[in-house]
Amino acid sequence: MTLQSALLGGDTVGAPDSYWVRCFSHDDGSLVNMLTEMAESFSGFDKRTEQRHQVERTAHLAVSCVAKTFLAKLPSLLKASEHDHPSTFAQDWCGLLDRMASLGKAATSEELKEAVPEAAKNMLLVMSAQGVLAPGAQSGLWEETWKRAVAIDSALTPALVGAK
Repeated sequence: MTLQSALLGGDTVGAPDSYWVRCFSHDDGSLVNMLTEMAESFSGFDKRTEQRHQVERTAHLAVSCVAKTFLAKLPSLLKASEHDHPSTFAQDWCGLLDRMASLGKAATSEELKEAVPEAAKNMLLVMSAQGVLAPGAQSGLWEETWKRAVAIDSALTPALVGAK
């Protein structure tokens, strides 16, 4: 929970919007790539061992932390992409969904298998409520989001946010 406190408390240290963009980019060391590294590390542990359970528990905490931080910093991410390139946000968002799908597919514990789609669902609902995720959104955000969301869980469709 220290990581979550540090990330969500970033406003108190005056982190610029560009910092949050880097956290969710495809760059090495980003929060998004951390999810990929965790999924890849699962193969090093037998599915029935305590070590595997602990690694998946850590991954569950990481998914929660990344999702909460993403939502808390959503205004900063959107603002930074307006100044940079509008497609940057869409690319980073889709990359996050892709990595969450990979993590969910690699999971063996019910806890992690449930945490990944739940975190994605929460992000989708908040983004929709804030008007970020809507039909006709820039850079194909609407279409690309749902292609990736359904890869996480078949229930993650536009109907989730009241669209047809």
